Amino acid sequence: MKLICINDTNRPKEIPKSKWVVLMEEYTPIRICRMAKQNDILGVEFAEICLDETNEPFEFFRLDRFAFNQNDLNELKDLIAMTNERDELVELLKEQLTEIE
Repeated sequence: MKLICINDTNRPKEIPKSKWVVLMEEYTPIRICRMAKQNDILGVEFAEICLDETNEPFEFFRLDRFAFNQNDLNELKDLIAMTNERDELVELLKEQLTEIE
């Protein structure tokens, strides 16, 4: 499954361009979680980009920067199912993500 970047604006200064997402590029999500320090919005970690201590306080990308293919929805739900907040995250996911065909 891949997510497609639909918003690469407003890069925080703590994240260099080399670790920033690119508009219309595809990324492989490896973890999705709620970001408590950012009003519980959903965040995503990617296999292709490693945010580390040099990028603090940022550990994840906002999930609403990305779109998904409707055919991948079940796989995305499975990724979310690895957390204790599965039902809540699925509802937030439906609200926050843009769907692509």
